[in-house]
Amino acid sequence: MLSAPRRPWQDVVVNYLVTVTGDGLDASAGITSIEGDSLAEYFSGIAEQFRGWSGVLEWQSLEGQLRAQANWTNRGHVMLRVHLRPTAYDTAWEVSVEFDIEAGAEMDALSTEAARFFTASR
Repeated sequence: MLSAPRRPWQDVVVNYLVTVTGDGLDASAGITSIEGDSLAEYFSGIAEQFRGWSGVLEWQSLEGQLRAQANWTNRGHVMLRVHLRPTAYDTAWEVSVEFDIEAGAEMDALSTEAARFFTASR
C-alpha cells in the first residue's frame, strides 16, 4: 500500500510511505523519489502487455528501498514480487512479498491507482 505522499521542497521530489501487511507481517518504509520514479509508468507498461511477455520486467525506486519484479504466468496473470527495505544502505531487514495479479482488469486498476497516487501529490 502506498500512502502519505508529500513534496518536502515543493519540487520533483516525492516522499511516500510503503506498507506491506499480511499473516504476521507488518513492514513500512519511507521512499524518496523523483516524481515517483516512473512507478505508474512501470505498472502501465505491464498492463499494456496483458497478452504476456518473456523474462522479468524490473523496476526500482531512486534509492533502491522499493524494488519490483514482474513475471508473466501461463494462466493470464502477473506474478509481482515486491522487495521493501527501510534504507538504501546496510539494513537490518528486507521483506519480499509476491502478488498474483490478473493481467487484464486487476493490472489496469493497479496502474490507474498508481497514476492517481502520484498525481495527487502535486
